Amino acid sequence: STVNEENSTATLTISTRGVGDPEEVAEAWIYIFNEADKCVTKLTIDDPNLPATTSLKAGTYTLYAVGGADLSRYTLPIISTATPTSLITLVSGKVMEDLVMKTGSATLEDGDEKNLTLTLERKVFSLDKIELKSIPTDVTKVEVTLSSFYSAIKLDGTYDATSSTDYTVNLIKQEDGTTWSALPTEILFPSKGVPTITII
Repeated sequence: STVNEENSTATLTISTRGVGDPEEVAEAWIYIFNEADKCVTKLTIDDPNLPATTSLKAGTYTLYAVGGADLSRYTLPIISTATPTSLITLVSGKVMEDLVMKTGSATLEDGDEKNLTLTLERKVFSLDKIELKSIPTDVTKVEVTLSSFYSAIKLDGTYDATSSTDYTVNLIKQEDGTTWSALPTEILFPSKGVPTITII
């Protein structure tokens, strides 16, 4: 079914906010699916203080919200081909930033004017510091690889088990001569289970 003003019978107003730090949710896209799992519309919120409103026919809808500081860094599905399992990945050449998501639902009846708030939950983490101690003083280079991390997430907020990536960083020798460390502040999807650490 398609959604237009002529056959709409209910109004849904959606607000988004983050957990603890809503100011980081600078923009959000909200995909609305009908009971047949077809995406009927997508709402965009580019001011976290202003809700988005849409008109819909009576029925039960599933909402998938994606938010962050800069969504242009991610490949996001288009309405015509979006499914709950559509993959969201980092755009090639871009650096990952915060990504928050939430799934919700709404049942609308004729004449309803319903308000819904979605509290978006963080789907990434920040790798801020890697430090190794007691490295022999004659070592001239230290490289650490962490593996493996998810490299994609589905629109429904679950991670894609078929995709993965590793993270490698060169450490810097500290003044004591035996401590090597790095401060990458790298945003990543979580690891697939306990990460493996390889030191060269």
